[in-house]
Amino acid sequence: MSSAEFKVLREHLGLTAPWVAEQRGVAVRTVRNWEDRGPVPIPAAGWMFELRDRFNRAVEDEVFRLAEFDDEPRRRVIVVPRIDEDSPDELPASFHRAVAARVLAEVPSARLRYPDAAEPEPDGDEAA
Repeated sequence: MSSAEFKVLREHLGLTAPWVAEQRGVAVRTVRNWEDRGPVPIPAAGWMFELRDRFNRAVEDEVFRLAEFDDEPRRRVIVVPRIDEDSPDELPASFHRAVAARVLAEVPSARLRYPDAAEPEPDGDEAA
C-alpha cells in the first residue's frame, strides 16, 4: 500500500490520524509519516484493508436493509451516531457517518437522523 493509498483510504473511511495512531499503538507523527513518505508497514496496511472490507459490508448490508422498504419510503431511515459515545461499536462515529454517506449515494431517497432525534418528516422538515 502506498502512502497516498493509505491516506486516501483512511479519509474515505472517516478515520482521523489520531484515532488510527491510537488503534495501532503509535504516535500521530508516525501515521503522518506513513501518509507522507512511507513505507506503510504491512500490518498497518492489512488492518486498513480489513476496515475497508468492514466498511463495504456495512454499506451493502444497509442498502439491502433499506431495499426492504421500497413500498414504505418513510421507513428508509439511517440512524447515524452524532458523537463517538453514540457509536454502536468500537469504531468512531465518523466511520458510521461515512458509511451512511456512501449508502446515500446508492439510495438517495434514504434519510439520516441521529439516535436522539425525532423521525424526519417526508418533506425533509423535522417534526416540531
